[in-house]
Amino acid sequence: MMIKEIGIGFFTGIIATVFGTMLATSFLSDLPIMEALESMYTNELLAKVMTIGAIANFIAFFGFLKQKREYRARGVLLATICLSVVMVIINIL
Repeated sequence: MMIKEIGIGFFTGIIATVFGTMLATSFLSDLPIMEALESMYTNELLAKVMTIGAIANFIAFFGFLKQKREYRARGVLLATICLSVVMVIINIL
């Protein structure tokens, strides 16, 4: 049961980051989203936009804490840590 709750929180964190990244991309660029993401990747801006998109994880994290679903909040935190590692790797490559 605990693993399931952490998994739900993890996927919620990933989805929140993807949604936040798409929202940030739509505000920052006039291009269609996929073209804007490709352009950001080639200009080494994708990790920065993903960082802005990860702000949506705050909403999910504190929402789960308010509902007293600590294991789901841990999953969101785990997703945030994994995404930060991915962002560091993107910046290095």
